[in-house]
Amino acid sequence: MMSSLPFSRSSLTLCEERSVLGVEGLKEFDVVVCALGYETRSRYVAENIEFVASTKIALTFDHNLSISRNENERCFDSFGFNKYTLQDNQWKMVFEKMAVKTNEEIRIAVDISSMSKEMMACVLSRIGMVADKRPVKLFSIYAPTSYYELREPYPIQRQGPVSPLLGGGDANPESPLAAIVGLGNERGLAVGAIQAIEPSLLWTYVAIGFDERFGHDVRSANENLSEIYDLTEFTFKIADPTLLRQELQSSVITLRQTHRVMIIPMGSKIFSQMSILTAFFGKCPELTIWQFSSGSNATASDRVAEGSIVTHVATIRRSDF
Repeated sequence: MMSSLPFSRSSLTLCEERSVLGVEGLKEFDVVVCALGYETRSRYVAENIEFVASTKIALTFDHNLSISRNENERCFDSFGFNKYTLQDNQWKMVFEKMAVKTNEEIRIAVDISSMSKEMMACVLSRIGMVADKRPVKLFSIYAPTSYYELREPYPIQRQGPVSPLLGGGDANPESPLAAIVGLGNERGLAVGAIQAIEPSLLWTYVAIGFDERFGHDVRSANENLSEIYDLTEFTFKIADPTLLRQELQSSVITLRQTHRVMIIPMGSKIFSQMSILTAFFGKCPELTIWQFSSGSNATASDRVAEGSIVTHVATIRRSDF
């Protein structure tokens, strides 16, 4: 992966944002990018949206090659996707060829349902390279998972920026740290992460999804958090990622006046995508996105789509366009 961005985080902006529930208008694109993973959910969007696109990319993982991986691969093959690893240069060249200076808008769909945070950051950095030259209408498509039970924690294996691109090098190292944490349902993971970074200010976000059992489990998994830390809690609706994205940007702009700001996305992948979008294109160049995860220590388990499809739509363009 690149160690530096092919665009300036202060030069691009998000506009014309909206949320879409369902598949209406989600068909014709210039480029479609999906993750070919081991979850059954990995193929749900491709199966339910008849994508018409000149380029279809399926990014693969080099771990957890079991469960539904073979069936997913057959599915993406049948829909005309080209398969690449995240490190392959061939799929990156697709974006480099599109990065030509013009006012003609290009439409890109990214199915984040089974993407890792690192994959999201890598794909969005390539999209930013294109948006630095021409307007991009980006569709971040998400199929929420059906309910699964509260997870017991594994030892934290990975700790640090989601990618070198999101290290937040512009922040003042002398300022106190503010952490914005999207809570998940791994018991004790958020407590361990917060203990590791020791922020002076803590804001948490809890998702309101399509199954209220998730919300109950998230609160149960993090019930000790408010006893240990003085925190401010927010909620967000998975069905309205636009409001979440805008609230994250507003929160960062408010907090950065007095603090270094770090977002730690856990739980819903839509929170991760909206956080990275804010860091890259939300006029927040000093924002850091960190992850704390058990990595390959965790046991792989299948995830099945709940049945809804949620999309965040935004135009990314240079501020001086």
